Amino acid sequence: MRKIAILLLLLALTGCAYPQDQAPKPMEPNPVPQGNSGIKVEQPEEPEPEESEEIPIYLEDLPIILSIREPNSIGTVYLDATYINKSEYPITRYFMTILLKDKNEKTYLSSHDTVLPGETSPNFDSFGPQTMDINDVEKLTLEITAKTENNKELYIEYDYKLGWAEWYYAD
Repeated sequence: MRKIAILLLLLALTGCAYPQDQAPKPMEPNPVPQGNSGIKVEQPEEPEPEESEEIPIYLEDLPIILSIREPNSIGTVYLDATYINKSEYPITRYFMTILLKDKNEKTYLSSHDTVLPGETSPNFDSFGPQTMDINDVEKLTLEITAKTENNKELYIEYDYKLGWAEWYYAD
């Protein structure tokens, strides 16, 4: 075993060595042309935005009403929710992530009912804060899906902490 290790060490050392005249030369960087040297650089054209750059549905268009239920027989507290669709689009999915500050835990409010413009959603619920204080509920994110007038799906994600929204359309 010792002879094999010595043999492998010798092969590794001799196999990696180059004679000085055959050693690879370091690569030289290509010079960067300065100014207009006759090279035409084409910038790709930016595609025209398919839809408006303004957010299609604002948070104010989907006000949510939250209420806390009394604890059940085993002490579990639930949070009831409903929202009003004041937008011009039917909402087909409503998914909110909330933080229960008393336990520092996330929970989710989710509705997959279609809510037409001007309608109020059916009630939906999730776990609530053990303190039964609505101030112990913090909205983190909201994801909605809506149907547009040209039958496309509109996906919007809101981040309450950052005051940020992202949206896109899909067929």
